[in-house]
Amino acid sequence: MSQAIDVYEAAIELVEPDSRIEANILGRLSRSVGTTRGDFTMAKGLLDCAIDIARALGDLTLEMQLCGDGIHIAHFNGEFAVSRGYCDRVVELAEATSDPLSESSAYLHLGLYQLASGDSERGFDYLRRSMQRANDSHVSERISSSHKVLASAFIRACDWKSAAQHIESALGHYPTDARVLGLKVTLAAMTGDSGGFEAALAEFMQTAESNRDVGEGATTRYLQMAQRARQDDRLLSEIRRSITAIEYRSRTTEMIGGAVALGMACLALEGERDDYPAIRGRLMALRLPDSEL
Repeated sequence: MSQAIDVYEAAIELVEPDSRIEANILGRLSRSVGTTRGDFTMAKGLLDCAIDIARALGDLTLEMQLCGDGIHIAHFNGEFAVSRGYCDRVVELAEATSDPLSESSAYLHLGLYQLASGDSERGFDYLRRSMQRANDSHVSERISSSHKVLASAFIRACDWKSAAQHIESALGHYPTDARVLGLKVTLAAMTGDSGGFEAALAEFMQTAESNRDVGEGATTRYLQMAQRARQDDRLLSEIRRSITAIEYRSRTTEMIGGAVALGMACLALEGERDDYPAIRGRLMALRLPDSEL
């Protein structure tokens, strides 16, 4: 990823100033800086320049794309208020361009922002709007993603029935999605469904390790919740394995995400690490909704 930043910086010197191509490159550079270096100030500055170019060109689609990048960059860095501003703008642009896919994405992030802020009613309202617009888009990946987010949110709200419905709907699109299978394990663990837990864990473990570790990892993101609800050596073993794999990979990306820190905190609470205060401080700094650990 560091090499990608060098390539984007070099490319900017070769393209026509204030062009659509320059705006696109600035957007990609901003995303790389924001998600690998964690330098939000620099990333936002680059992105603002790109958005200014898009607005000067009158290119609403390009501006919407760049604001979408802003949502991810800000959310990744814990800048939820800034992320909300980008979301609001994407909704405006999506309505103007009749783009349900972008509108769904914006509503999804608005919902996550409200949930993180403690406003569950508005949060679920936005997530349901995201689901509706995802269905309008007829894009399976977006539909599945909206179901996954709603399932996770309902688990946190202890609405087990709704969570189960969204998990099954998401698996109807992608039956081997490790992230959704991880949620299925967590739901069974938190509801005390022993038979369901065994079946769900077996299904989860049948997926490839690379799929379980993609991004920040289904294991570190979800199984730490299952472990807190149901003490199981198999869960701990999988969490250890996944953390090691992601830490190794993160040496090239320069950053370990919040989900991995949550996994580390889970191990610390089980007495397998002695750095829990430091991990908790890190989680608090990230301002994650899960920082009650």
